Amino acid sequence: MDNEWLCLRVLAAYGLPTARADIAKFGSQRVLVVEQEERFRRQVHLLLGRMGVEVETVADPLEGLALCTGTTYDLIVLEIKPMNMRGFEAFCKFRLAEPNARVCLSTGFCYDPNHTVVLAKSNGLVETLFKPFRIDQITKAMTAPTPP
Repeated sequence: MDNEWLCLRVLAAYGLPTARADIAKFGSQRVLVVEQEERFRRQVHLLLGRMGVEVETVADPLEGLALCTGTTYDLIVLEIKPMNMRGFEAFCKFRLAEPNARVCLSTGFCYDPNHTVVLAKSNGLVETLFKPFRIDQITKAMTAPTPP
């Protein structure tokens, strides 16, 4: 993200036409990422950290729910197949624990045999993020309206 912005600035300095690009800053937003795979937790932590976001990551949804009791989050990224519970069950528990948070589901594949995404969409799902995470997906999720 920073490299692309810098490259655009250098090209513009040489008088070449470039697209307008800014580095998004999200100030005091807090994000909880519930993801089993450490590499994806690390990736989203780095992406959001560069934008000034306070990020907490956990592997287990039960641990994430425990964090929700003492903290308020603006965005929760929950993998579609979390450990220790079914995806839609976990989604509903996070929506109850953080009713004002945007809750997104993340997946590394497109097949959803339990129809978690379909069920979650009718219950306040903000976005479905695909792994590996892309900055445009995360930015869209962070700027989406909060669910009713």
